[in-house]
Amino acid sequence: MDRDARDPSLNEVRQELRQEIQASAAGLRGEIQASAAEVRRELREEIQASATETRRHVDAVEAGIRQHVDAALEDHRTRLEAFVAGQRERVEVFVEARTTETRRHFDVVAENMQSKVQLVAEGLVALDQKMERFQEEVHEDFCKVDRRLLRLEAERL
Repeated sequence: MDRDARDPSLNEVRQELRQEIQASAAGLRGEIQASAAEVRRELREEIQASATETRRHVDAVEAGIRQHVDAALEDHRTRLEAFVAGQRERVEVFVEARTTETRRHFDVVAENMQSKVQLVAEGLVALDQKMERFQEEVHEDFCKVDRRLLRLEAERL
C-alpha cells in the first residue's frame, strides 16, 4: 500500500509545505520583480549618466579636434599667403627683368633703325645733290643746244 494513503497527516504536511512553498515563491516573485524594477531603474540611471559623460567627452574631443583643425588651417593659410607673396615677388622680379631686357632690345632695334634712317637720309641728300648737278649739266647742255640751234637758224637766215 501506498504510504500516503496510510498516513493522512503526511498528506496534510505535504499540502502545508506546498502552500508554504507557493506563498514563499509568490513572495520571492514579488521581491524578484521589485528587485528587477530597482535594477532596471539603476541601470537606466547609470546608462543616462554614462551617456551624459560620453556626450561631455565627445564634446571635449570635438572641441579639441576643432581647435587642432582651426590651428592647422591658420598655419596653412599663413604658409599659403607667404608662398603666394614669394611667388608674386618672383613674378615681379621676372617681369621687371623681362621688361628691362625688352627695353634694351627695343633701344638696340630703335638705334639700328635710326642709323638706317640716317643712312637713307644721307643717301637722299647725296641723291638730291646728284640731281642738282644733273639738272645743272642738263641745263648747260640745253643751253649749248639752244645756242647751236640759234646759230644754225641765224646761219640759215
